[in-house]
Amino acid sequence: IGNCGAASKKAAKNITHLTGSLKDTKKEISEVNNLFSIFSSSLEKAFSTVGWDFALFELKNSLYQGLYQTVVKSITEGFLAASAFKTPIETLGKAINKATNEAFKGGVFNPDKFKSIFDPALKTFKDWFENTGTKAVKTVYDYLNDLFGTLMGSRYSLNYATVDIAGVISVPSYQKGGYVSETGLAYLHKGEYVNPSGKENITVNQTFISPKPLNERESRRQMERGMRIMSLELGLA
Repeated sequence: IGNCGAASKKAAKNITHLTGSLKDTKKEISEVNNLFSIFSSSLEKAFSTVGWDFALFELKNSLYQGLYQTVVKSITEGFLAASAFKTPIETLGKAINKATNEAFKGGVFNPDKFKSIFDPALKTFKDWFENTGTKAVKTVYDYLNDLFGTLMGSRYSLNYATVDIAGVISVPSYQKGGYVSETGLAYLHKGEYVNPSGKENITVNQTFISPKPLNERESRRQMERGMRIMSLELGLA
């Protein structure tokens, strides 16, 4: 009987190990397929773009942004699956469930009963998060910040590509201003402004909230970050 028990434990351990290996393999396959999908989408955008310089920019921009988002998603999933984060979150969730069940045992909500169970659990979670959790998040954030810079050149700079089309097609210019009679390409000069029809000039005000004073370098970095995010949302990057 003892041998059978030991054999059963060993078999269960092997099954657990095998299950974990299958999950890892499945995740690896998913990551690979996702990268192929990103590369395929990037190629389609590049092949649909006129001019090699623009196509190359579109290819690199799309590919690196897709790769970055893939890494962010994978690290986030790993982050939440790690016991250091998973355990406190699960503990708080169980406390919420228990507090709710106990608070409604009398048929109506008993706030004192809820507080007696939930408040201690909340304090424990809050203490852990502010003293340990945020440090772990900061470590990941710093790495991802550097990764974006590695992939994109500068995480928050506004990149653009130019193509020399002189002598290939005729492109009107508006150096002295004027009414645009039809939709099409236009040659813009440095220092000119483009104002959308029926709209006023756009002024962008950025407000940064920081727990400590920012030096000139960090202020510039935060400004570039805001401009980068805005350009992505507007589809300009």
